[in-house]
Amino acid sequence: MPWPRRTHHPVVTDVSRPSGGSGGNLWPCDLEMFQTLRIPAELVAAAGIERVTDQQAREGFGITGKGDMSGLVFPYFIPGNGNYRSTCRLRRDHPEIENGKPKNKYVSPFGDNRHLYFPPGAADSLEDQRTEIVFVESEKAAIAVLAWARRRGRSFVPIATGGCWGWRGRIGKTVDASGTRVDESGPLPDLHHVKGRNVYILFDANIATNPNVKAACHQFMHRIYKLGAARVVVLDLPSGSWNGPDDLIASADDSAMEEVFTTRPQLIAGRNRNR
Repeated sequence: MPWPRRTHHPVVTDVSRPSGGSGGNLWPCDLEMFQTLRIPAELVAAAGIERVTDQQAREGFGITGKGDMSGLVFPYFIPGNGNYRSTCRLRRDHPEIENGKPKNKYVSPFGDNRHLYFPPGAADSLEDQRTEIVFVESEKAAIAVLAWARRRGRSFVPIATGGCWGWRGRIGKTVDASGTRVDESGPLPDLHHVKGRNVYILFDANIATNPNVKAACHQFMHRIYKLGAARVVVLDLPSGSWNGPDDLIASADDSAMEEVFTTRPQLIAGRNRNR
């Protein structure tokens, strides 16, 4: 059954143990998708990913909107926040199509504040200040990169922004020029984890062709550096049939992703600034 919203649920940081049955309702096609991305079943279980019907999405998770809301729910946990599920995001099976592209493929519960997505084990890994952060756009990309990093013996915490502008959102209330209380938007408080760390930005490959994604990445890079990151490196996915880093992992071997970090970085901001 879906979890009640805003209730206490433990984060499973030991991916050798399934998370109390979470993810046990996934369809064979779901498991096949994660297997294609080279994400082991125990990591899928630890992430607490659930398959929901349209009714379950609406009644159990507060998902609203028109259309069929059946799909996969990715629960969000915030490290250092008592391990509470803060929100979630739904990857819809049947999003509407507009101009040949899916519309509202990912949706969040109505009224929830936006958060970053931290994969299993993030809380423990972030206790070590030497652990580097890799920002990606989607939850499944974060989990796929985490699985890849563990296979390669790399100490990374992949964090998903939930889209290229997902690092911004409602952060509180303020008063406008007329004295009316309005929502205040800005960089999410979850970004405090970047302070003192080496940070990578690995957005989807359409950053090369989409001016909106490119602008989002540019602003994100500068904001991270202002928040105290030791250095910020924007990574460049090679051209191909893939869009996100998870697609690259599915289409190529592990060495292809290794090359993204070793031969395709562009140092954008840091103590030893170099373009």
